[in-house]
Amino acid sequence: MEKDSVKKWLDLVTPSSNKLMEKNDHWAQLKPRDQELAALERLQLSFNTAGYLQFFTWHGFKAYEHVLRALKKIEANVHLEDIQKVYSIIKKLENKKEFPTTWDIKELLTEEEINQIEEMNHWERIEMNNIFLLTLEAYK
Repeated sequence: MEKDSVKKWLDLVTPSSNKLMEKNDHWAQLKPRDQELAALERLQLSFNTAGYLQFFTWHGFKAYEHVLRALKKIEANVHLEDIQKVYSIIKKLENKKEFPTTWDIKELLTEEEINQIEEMNHWERIEMNNIFLLTLEAYK
């Protein structure tokens, strides 16, 4: 992807992410558009490090709700399907008092579940550029 597109994407999502930080991660205090853009930015940051498990452990299930809406809006259907699959694997952990860290969560999943998530992470890392372009188109 061109540098110009990355800059445009960052210019689009960063203000929403900053608003969320100013509100101490209280998603409900943001407008839906800002919730969606902040969630997409956090998804991208998670994929720069460890993928879906990182997204859920760093940002929680509230971020998941907003990223679902955003992925539907930008019509990133493969990404949407994959994150829903990951959620179906880890939703059993949603009601824990304290959500496990990325490393601890692996202790609570089967080897098969971890492998399924890792397989989706690999494919998604290659396709994050697609989310950038779809976001720029949908949120003009």
